[in-house]
Amino acid sequence: MIGTIVLAFICLYLFIVIEFCVFVYVRDELDVLENNLESYITFTNHSGVLTPVILQVKELISVTKGVWVATILPAYLTCVSYLFHILVCYRKHMKRLWAGDKHFLPLKFHNPASSESMVAIARYSGWQIAYILWGYLIIHMVQSLCGMAIMYSLVLPIVQTRAWKCCKGWALGCKCWAGILSLTCSESWGPPNCYVDPWSWP
Repeated sequence: MIGTIVLAFICLYLFIVIEFCVFVYVRDELDVLENNLESYITFTNHSGVLTPVILQVKELISVTKGVWVATILPAYLTCVSYLFHILVCYRKHMKRLWAGDKHFLPLKFHNPASSESMVAIARYSGWQIAYILWGYLIIHMVQSLCGMAIMYSLVLPIVQTRAWKCCKGWALGCKCWAGILSLTCSESWGPPNCYVDPWSWP
């Protein structure tokens, strides 16, 4: 099990290095695209039809690059914490096995053959490493999407002095949700307390 965890750490490190190399390549291509868009804006003297769209695309590219880099460390730490959690569970299960407690195992694994044990160990190691790598990628993508949502809903409106409009939008949304919740609560609380059940009359 310790070997599986060490191998998972090595594979996770290599996966992050490969991902970062791919990110650097994509970032360079996006920089070329941004330069082309900037040259178009300069050529049209900020009066082109596509200028607002191009500015939004440039902002999206910049935010995406920053968020993707910023979420590498949280995604990595999440996977590392999961690996340590696996070690804790492994230690707990080993203590139970040393004490003779096999109730948490399926019946067919109470007395396994040596060949079955070797196959199960190899299969578990491969599955666990694949699970860690896929988990890192999914967690990184989800955290990036959450970071994009935070940037566009909170950070950019404040930076671009659109905070008042953003606050008005949030206030309107909170009012709508408060109205829906109050209506739901009144529907569930009101009828039993305000209306008399005719079957309960004397």
